[in-house]
Amino acid sequence: MRKTVLSFFSFFFALSPIQAQTPTTSAADGQIFWGDPVKIDRSIPYRLIKGSPYHNDNLVMGRIIIDDDTLRKYLRYNSYTDEIEYVENNKVLALADPNQVSAVFVNGIKYTYESYSKNFKVNKGFFVVLVDGNCRLLKREIVLFKPEEPPKTSFHQKTPHRFVKLSPDFYYSCPNQVLEPFTGTGLQLRKLASGDLRSIEDFIRDNKIKFRREKDIVKLFRYLNGS
Repeated sequence: MRKTVLSFFSFFFALSPIQAQTPTTSAADGQIFWGDPVKIDRSIPYRLIKGSPYHNDNLVMGRIIIDDDTLRKYLRYNSYTDEIEYVENNKVLALADPNQVSAVFVNGIKYTYESYSKNFKVNKGFFVVLVDGNCRLLKREIVLFKPEEPPKTSFHQKTPHRFVKLSPDFYYSCPNQVLEPFTGTGLQLRKLASGDLRSIEDFIRDNKIKFRREKDIVKLFRYLNGS
């Protein structure tokens, strides 16, 4: 079975090298290798871009799960390209077909590749699983690239290329539903309440739940799942 899994990985993972690295090399040596809205030069090294697209710059030992099989690799998540990167033959590569992956664990964080609805469109991407159960809560990490800007006047310096980390988006789902952005509207709460909206409203009031504060939303969803 082990040989089958390794063959499976060899077939489905694109050999899209960022740059030869050791497992402990940081993002500073990586390169942009995927298209993006601003059509930046893909050869721009990450070391020339201020900031980082990674939650954790260093590649760390993690697990890639496919059905009942586990592969251990040095891993990290690139929030800018929305890709899981891994080390193979001393090169950093990206998973080519994340649809085949059940889950990825990096630094104790569980990532899953999910369909989600936003602005009336269904997309797919990686999410951090915050709460599992009938009422699921997930987080989408967002990093944007901002190209360098010329100085506004002779007294200013140019603004360098930079990665900008935005506040994460939270998503939820009930059984057999596509993930949707969670904002805490009355309609969403009624959907999650299963006929017991009053108890949820009491819990939110008594615990002073703020819907943009991660630990509060996690507390609410754990309550909804009875834990």
